[in-house]
Parts: sequence; C-alpha cells; structure tokens
Amino acid sequence: MQDEKKRIINCIKKELKNWNSQSEKYFNCTRKEMKYLLYAIRKGIYDNVFQKKTISLPLLSSWNHLRSERQKRKIYIQDITSENYEIYGEIKTTLHYITKLIEENNTITHQTPPTEQELLKILELYQKVTMTNYTKESKEEVINRLQKLNLRMNNNFPHNIKELEEAFLPQLRKHSEKYQNSPIITEIKQIQITVENTIKYLKNHDIKTIFNKSSNTKEENYIKRMILSQIDIPSVVFENFHIFLDQAMNRVRLDLKNEFVLTKESEELLWKESYTKREILLPLINGVLQSLEKKTVPLNIKQEIKQIQYNNHCSGEFVKTPYANKIIVSNSLILYSLSPEKIPIFLDNMQKKYDRLYYESSDYEFMEGCIEIMGDMMLSQIMVSGNKRTVKCLFNEMLISRNILPPIVDLNENEQFLWDKFVESRNTNYSLAKDIILQDTKEMAEQFNEGYYNKPLTIAKSATSRSDFSNKYYRR
Repeated sequence: MQDEKKRIINCIKKELKNWNSQSEKYFNCTRKEMKYLLYAIRKGIYDNVFQKKTISLPLLSSWNHLRSERQKRKIYIQDITSENYEIYGEIKTTLHYITKLIEENNTITHQTPPTEQELLKILELYQKVTMTNYTKESKEEVINRLQKLNLRMNNNFPHNIKELEEAFLPQLRKHSEKYQNSPIITEIKQIQITVENTIKYLKNHDIKTIFNKSSNTKEENYIKRMILSQIDIPSVVFENFHIFLDQAMNRVRLDLKNEFVLTKESEELLWKESYTKREILLPLINGVLQSLEKKTVPLNIKQEIKQIQYNNHCSGEFVKTPYANKIIVSNSLILYSLSPEKIPIFLDNMQKKYDRLYYESSDYEFMEGCIEIMGDMMLSQIMVSGNKRTVKCLFNEMLISRNILPPIVDLNENEQFLWDKFVESRNTNYSLAKDIILQDTKEMAEQFNEGYYNKPLTIAKSATSRSDFSNKYYRR
C-alpha cells in the first residue's frame, strides 16, 4: 500500500509542477482540486483505496472532483473505499465507451449509439452507482456480471438498460437462506467406496452390466444416476437406432423409470459398441466418477481444471481467441469465449471466491457459491472443448472438498432444461438454476436419511422431434 501511495504522491507533485491547460481536461479537475487531493492522500483520507495494488491517478482525480462537487451541493456520495473506487472506474469506463459510440456514430463498431431516452437512463444509473456503497461481495458480483455482459462485443449494448442496471446494482438475494435448517449429506465415505469399486469394476466389465440389475444400496443408485447425467440420451439412441425413434425412446423412457434397470433392448440402444461409446461416453463417465473420488481438502481450481480435462480426453488448452466458442442465446445475442488475456484474472477471482466460501460459509451457502462459480465458468467458455463436462466435474470436486455429497447436476435431461435455466438467469446470479439444484440437494438428503435414493430421469416427448440433434440455440 505504501509504495503505491508514494508513487501517486510523486505523480501529483510532478503534475502540479507542470500544470497547463491540457492538465485540467486530462485529469477532470482544477489545479486547486489536485492540490487538495494531494493533501487528502497525505492525511490518509484515501488510505482505503490504496488497498488496491495499482491506482489510476486520472480516475482518482476524477472521483475526487465528483466528491468535491457533490459536497458543495450537499448531495450524498459513496464512501471512500477500494470497492467503491473500483466500481466507479467500471461505470466511468462504460460511459467513456458510450461517448465514443455517440461521437463515432457506428463507424467503428457494429453497435449503435443510445437513444436520448436510453442515455438519460444510463446517466441516472451513473448517479445511483456513485451513491451506492459496495461491499467486497457486491463488488465481485458487479465485476462478474459485467464480464458476462461483455459490453464491447454485445450486440444489444447500450440498449440493454435493464441488464446494465442489474449488473451495476445487483440484488444479492441468498437462495441458501431458506435451506439453512434443511438436511444436507456430509458423510461421503460410503459413496467414495462405491465409486472406487465401480471404477475398478468398469476396467474389466462393460458399462451396460451395471444397468441390468437393481441396485442393492442407495449409493449404487446414486452412481447410476450420476452416470446417466453425463449422457444426452436422445442423441445416443438416435445414433444407435434412428429408425422407429419414437418407439425406441419410449422403450428407454419406460426402463429408466424402473430404478434404472435396462432390458436387453434398451441396453443395446444406449450402450451399443461404437466409436462414440469408446471415445466420448466412457471418458465422460470415467471423468465424472473420478470427480467423486477427491479428498476433502481445498482445491487449486486451475490445476483441477487441467486434470479434469485430461480425465475427460479433452485438450487441456485454454482458448486463444474470444471467438473460439460461442453460445447463441437468441438471434440478437451471442455469448463468446472470455478474451484470452482476461482468463488468468478470471481464474484468480474464481479461486478467491472459492477460498472465501470454503472457510467462511455454511454448507448451503457454500453450495450456492459453487453454483455461481459453475455458471460463471460454463458461460465463460474458456477451454477449447469440453467446458460443461469439465465444470460439472469441478462442481462435484468443490463440494467433495467440503465433505458435501454433490447433487446430480444433469445438463442433458429434459432437452437441457437445467442448462437453459443457467443461461436464462445468467444476469441474476443463476437464480433459476439455484432453485432447482438446492431443492434437489435437500430432497436427496431426505431420501438418503430414509435409506433410499431415486431421482427420476425425464426424457421430453419433444426429444424425438428435433430437426437435428443440435438445433437448439445454446448447445456447447
């Protein structure tokens, strides 16, 4: 802190010595205000801001100017904290980009300037932001939401006023609060023994033999359901038996309602020997089983991602361009991969969030935070391939690290219903997905406490009506 403070003081002294007509425009303040800023820094008034490693003098002087103007008019302004300083920087960057859009008038980008009414709403948002005190948690949430909006590549910006408001003024509603007195499974030893035995068994036996008999324990049924969650069942059935698809899907659908015991016919529909089974399905299954074997110790997220990618036969490489992957949300909105230069910062933020949750939160709070990390990482599309499968395994490992049994997160089931909920509620902290996963966790604990486990697998009737098996907007 002291080194950065000393650097800024020296910069101010140099600027005051060489002050000219351009200085006031560049620093957005008068020479008198710059002198006061120097005085305020020396007095320690801005010490909270210097908790950041690097401070921008133009931004700090602009903020100080705004504070002076508000104080003269007796208008409230946010406190002097590093969190408020950082979000002030984000709103100023956003306004600067909008100003550039207006000045250039669509000559440098595919985006169009805001209408007069939209501009008024954006300026109103600016006023609200500068009157808001941000906590560490809310600051992180703003940064995450802005990152997901990806304003410079978002076709809807700057007309997406509601999304901007939700990003800069997040309502941090905790879904976990209503589950604090609900059961949760924190005894995972027997599950891990069953997983270990299953992995050993599959080295010498076909996967289909697991599904030709009823489970003897709730742990076995849990493993079966976890395996099935890795498979886009309609796609597999279509590949293995695309004639009379409706009848084939009805056969599989009926068997999966019967405690996941498959008839010979359904076994062939799902587990027919093929390249897809050997090179895609079995690595998917092996990867998710291995994610349940982790020790109950804190994780290094970047290292785990690399290992999970290896287990799932993926490249293990991060994207080299923001256009490497995309999620088409609608005809006018495409979510691209995170820019490569932002990936290290993104992973560092995810690690810090995980660490804070690991040591400071209750079990359901920890799970809610892990759902947020899962959503952020899936939608960032930072890996060359296998983003969803990798992050799903990471989610399991994060929960195991806190000695919590992961619920079944099935992103394929019911025409990717849960995945849709992640995408649809990406700007509200994945609220729709949280509701589903937290409720599933509670119900799973209640069933385990009663000595059984049964999570039905839904195959939508519409599955056989796909024009092709990748025609839905966001499939990655």
